[in-house]
Amino acid sequence: MEALQLHGNGWKKFFALTLLLMATALVASAQTITTLHSFTFDDGANPNFATPTQGRDGNIYATTSIGGSKTVKCFCGTAFKITPQGTLASFSLDGTDGAIPDAGFLLGRNGLLYGTTSTGGASGNGEVFSLNSQTGAVTVQHSFAGSDGASPERLLRWGQAESITGLPPLVAPTTSGRCSA
Repeated sequence: MEALQLHGNGWKKFFALTLLLMATALVASAQTITTLHSFTFDDGANPNFATPTQGRDGNIYATTSIGGSKTVKCFCGTAFKITPQGTLASFSLDGTDGAIPDAGFLLGRNGLLYGTTSTGGASGNGEVFSLNSQTGAVTVQHSFAGSDGASPERLLRWGQAESITGLPPLVAPTTSGRCSA
Protein backbone atom coordinates (compact mmCIF):
# COMPACT_ATOMS: atom_id res chain seq x y z
CA MET A 1 0.00 0.00 0.00
CA GLU A 2 1.39 3.33 -1.04
CA ALA A 3 1.50 6.24 1.44
CA LEU A 4 -0.61 9.32 0.70
CA GLN A 5 1.70 11.91 -0.78
CA LEU A 6 0.53 15.51 -1.02
CA HIS A 7 2.57 17.77 -3.27
CA GLY A 8 2.53 21.56 -3.47
CA ASN A 9 -0.68 23.04 -2.02
CA GLY A 10 -2.32 19.63 -1.72
CA TRP A 11 -1.58 19.38 2.00
CA LYS A 12 -3.20 22.78 2.60
CA LYS A 13 -6.37 21.68 0.83
CA PHE A 14 -6.41 18.40 2.76
CA PHE A 15 -5.92 20.23 6.06
CA ALA A 16 -8.66 22.79 5.25
CA LEU A 17 -11.10 20.05 4.24
CA THR A 18 -10.34 18.09 7.42
CA LEU A 19 -10.96 21.18 9.58
CA LEU A 20 -14.23 21.88 7.74
CA LEU A 21 -15.47 18.32 8.28
CA MET A 22 -14.51 18.43 11.96
CA ALA A 23 -16.26 21.77 12.49
CA THR A 24 -19.39 20.51 10.71
CA ALA A 25 -19.49 17.43 12.90
CA LEU A 26 -19.16 19.55 16.06
CA VAL A 27 -21.90 21.99 15.05
CA ALA A 28 -24.27 19.29 13.82
CA SER A 29 -24.04 17.33 17.05
CA ALA A 30 -24.63 20.46 19.17
CA GLN A 31 -28.04 21.32 17.64
CA THR A 32 -31.25 20.16 19.24
CA ILE A 33 -34.69 20.64 17.73
CA THR A 34 -37.38 21.46 20.28
CA THR A 35 -41.09 21.59 19.46
CA LEU A 36 -42.50 24.78 20.97
CA HIS A 37 -46.14 24.20 19.98
CA SER A 38 -48.28 21.70 18.10
CA PHE A 39 -51.29 23.29 16.39
CA THR A 40 -54.77 21.94 17.12
CA PHE A 41 -56.74 23.55 14.23
CA ASP A 42 -58.62 25.76 16.73
CA ASP A 43 -55.46 27.84 17.13
CA GLY A 44 -54.47 27.45 13.47
CA ALA A 45 -53.18 24.84 11.05
CA ASN A 46 -50.70 24.65 8.17
CA PRO A 47 -48.04 27.18 9.19
CA ASN A 48 -45.98 25.61 6.38
CA PHE A 49 -45.74 28.58 4.02
CA ALA A 50 -45.13 31.43 6.43
CA THR A 51 -41.65 32.57 7.29
CA PRO A 52 -41.51 33.38 11.01
CA THR A 53 -40.70 36.99 11.92
CA GLN A 54 -39.20 38.12 15.20
CA GLY A 55 -40.99 41.16 16.63
CA ARG A 56 -39.36 43.95 18.59
CA ASP A 57 -40.61 42.26 21.76
CA GLY A 58 -38.53 39.13 21.06
CA ASN A 59 -41.55 36.94 20.27
CA ILE A 60 -41.95 35.07 16.99
CA TYR A 61 -44.88 35.96 14.71
CA ALA A 62 -46.26 34.02 11.77
CA THR A 63 -49.50 32.91 10.16
CA THR A 64 -51.38 29.69 9.53
CA SER A 65 -53.22 29.36 6.24
CA ILE A 66 -56.27 27.62 7.73
CA GLY A 67 -57.81 26.89 11.08
CA GLY A 68 -58.81 29.31 13.76
CA SER A 69 -61.58 29.95 16.20
CA LYS A 70 -64.82 28.04 15.84
CA THR A 71 -66.68 31.13 17.06
CA VAL A 72 -66.04 32.99 13.79
CA LYS A 73 -67.19 29.93 11.77
CA CYS A 74 -64.72 30.64 9.01
CA PHE A 75 -61.48 28.72 9.68
CA CYS A 76 -59.88 31.49 7.62
CA GLY A 77 -56.45 31.14 9.18
CA THR A 78 -54.68 32.82 12.05
CA ALA A 79 -51.94 35.22 12.94
CA PHE A 80 -50.02 34.03 15.97
CA LYS A 81 -47.21 34.88 18.30
CA ILE A 82 -45.15 32.39 20.22
CA THR A 83 -42.80 33.22 23.05
CA PRO A 84 -39.36 31.64 23.35
CA GLN A 85 -40.86 29.56 26.19
CA GLY A 86 -43.52 28.13 23.83
CA THR A 87 -46.60 30.09 24.95
CA LEU A 88 -48.86 30.69 21.94
CA ALA A 89 -51.40 33.47 21.39
CA SER A 90 -53.49 33.02 18.25
CA PHE A 91 -55.62 35.69 16.53
CA SER A 92 -58.29 34.23 14.22
CA LEU A 93 -59.14 35.97 10.95
CA ASP A 94 -62.86 36.13 10.21
CA GLY A 95 -63.05 36.67 6.44
CA THR A 96 -63.92 40.37 6.69
CA ASP A 97 -60.33 41.07 7.68
CA GLY A 98 -59.09 38.59 5.08
CA ALA A 99 -58.63 34.84 4.83
CA ILE A 100 -55.79 32.40 4.08
CA PRO A 101 -52.73 34.38 5.21
CA ASP A 102 -50.03 32.29 3.53
CA ALA A 103 -47.10 34.69 3.43
CA GLY A 104 -46.20 35.59 7.01
CA PHE A 105 -45.22 39.05 8.24
CA LEU A 106 -43.00 42.00 7.44
CA LEU A 107 -41.91 43.92 10.55
CA GLY A 108 -42.57 47.62 10.01
CA ARG A 109 -40.34 50.38 11.31
CA ASN A 110 -43.33 51.47 13.38
CA GLY A 111 -43.38 48.10 15.19
CA LEU A 112 -46.51 46.82 13.42
CA LEU A 113 -46.40 43.49 11.59
CA TYR A 114 -47.76 43.58 8.02
CA GLY A 115 -49.19 40.58 6.21
CA THR A 116 -51.44 39.60 3.31
CA THR A 117 -54.41 37.33 2.83
CA SER A 118 -55.04 35.71 -0.53
CA THR A 119 -58.85 35.81 -0.22
CA GLY A 120 -61.51 37.47 1.91
CA GLY A 121 -61.98 41.13 2.56
CA ALA A 122 -64.47 43.55 1.03
CA SER A 123 -64.44 42.03 -2.46
CA GLY A 124 -63.00 38.60 -1.72
CA ASN A 125 -59.71 39.35 -3.52
CA GLY A 126 -57.48 39.47 -0.45
CA GLU A 127 -56.07 42.18 1.73
CA VAL A 128 -53.01 43.75 3.28
CA PHE A 129 -53.38 43.90 7.06
CA SER A 130 -51.37 44.90 10.08
CA LEU A 131 -51.11 43.23 13.47
CA ASN A 132 -50.32 45.29 16.54
CA SER A 133 -48.11 43.00 18.61
CA GLN A 134 -48.96 44.88 21.82
CA THR A 135 -52.77 44.74 21.55
CA GLY A 136 -53.40 41.88 19.12
CA ALA A 137 -55.52 44.21 16.98
CA VAL A 138 -55.75 43.30 13.29
CA THR A 139 -56.32 46.33 11.02
CA VAL A 140 -57.09 46.18 7.30
CA GLN A 141 -54.62 48.41 5.42
CA HIS A 142 -55.87 47.72 1.89
CA SER A 143 -58.59 45.52 0.43
CA PHE A 144 -57.94 44.42 -3.16
CA ALA A 145 -60.77 45.09 -5.61
CA GLY A 146 -59.40 42.97 -8.46
CA SER A 147 -58.66 45.95 -10.68
CA ASP A 148 -55.76 46.91 -8.39
CA GLY A 149 -54.48 43.37 -7.87
CA ALA A 150 -55.79 40.20 -6.30
CA SER A 151 -54.73 37.23 -4.20
CA PRO A 152 -51.40 38.37 -2.73
CA GLU A 153 -49.63 35.20 -1.67
CA ARG A 154 -46.04 36.28 -1.11
CA LEU A 155 -44.30 38.17 1.66
CA LEU A 156 -44.62 41.94 1.54
CA ARG A 157 -41.58 44.11 0.99
CA TRP A 158 -40.92 47.79 1.36
CA GLY A 159 -41.10 49.97 -1.77
CA GLN A 160 -38.60 52.66 -2.68
CA ALA A 161 -40.58 55.92 -2.35
CA GLU A 162 -41.46 57.52 0.98
CA SER A 163 -45.12 57.89 1.88
CA ILE A 164 -46.94 60.58 3.84
CA THR A 165 -46.31 58.69 7.09
CA GLY A 166 -42.57 58.72 6.43
CA LEU A 167 -42.59 54.99 5.73
CA PRO A 168 -42.08 53.56 2.27
CA PRO A 169 -45.23 52.09 0.75
CA LEU A 170 -45.78 48.36 0.99
CA VAL A 171 -45.55 46.42 -2.24
CA ALA A 172 -47.70 43.31 -2.45
CA PRO A 173 -46.90 40.86 -5.26
CA THR A 174 -50.29 39.60 -6.47
CA THR A 175 -51.44 37.02 -9.00
CA SER A 176 -52.46 39.82 -11.36
CA GLY A 177 -49.38 42.03 -10.94
CA ARG A 178 -48.08 44.21 -8.13
CA CYS A 179 -49.90 46.71 -6.02
CA SER A 180 -48.67 49.36 -3.64
CA ALA A 181 -50.79 49.61 -0.54
